[in-house]
Amino acid sequence: YTTLVDKYAVKKWVADKIGEEHIIPTLGAWKNAKEIDFDKLPDQFVLKTTNGGGGDVVICKDKSCLDKEVVIKHLNQGLKKKIYNRYREWPYKNVTPRIIAEKYVEDENGKLYDYKFFCFNGEPKFIYISSGLEDHNNAYISFFDLDGNRMPFRRSDYRDFPGNVAMPKHFEKMKEIAGLLAKKIGNCF
Repeated sequence: YTTLVDKYAVKKWVADKIGEEHIIPTLGAWKNAKEIDFDKLPDQFVLKTTNGGGGDVVICKDKSCLDKEVVIKHLNQGLKKKIYNRYREWPYKNVTPRIIAEKYVEDENGKLYDYKFFCFNGEPKFIYISSGLEDHNNAYISFFDLDGNRMPFRRSDYRDFPGNVAMPKHFEKMKEIAGLLAKKIGNCF
């Protein structure tokens, strides 16, 4: 499970199971944010630490507006976080802290959403959709069944999406892939 929570190492694991075409391209990896050569990154990209939760993410939509010193400080603080020590989530205990840059990917409406499937016995059962996680105060997270209906529970630390959220056009393929990966987890270790 350490491989599965490491945002860098999991890419190879997923590519081996379902193919490289399903991986968001990695533009670079570093052990210290001061090593990042911002000039070599495209105008839009995402930076994230590999050793923690979703809070240590930088979404850059326009590199000319990026405050590099603030970003470096933020990411280096994220590298020091010990999820295992704080929350006792054992898979994080031996994750190598790194920063990765990824290609920026948004939907056809210019929105950036994160989809997390919850699978049981190899089968997707429900999903949570998030948006705006780079700014906790403006972020949304809501849970939905696989037909797009809102579930009767929520996270208390984020706002629910107002109204309904349309499922992406490739949602059926996403469900299929989530199921394939969930089945592989049981046989991978």
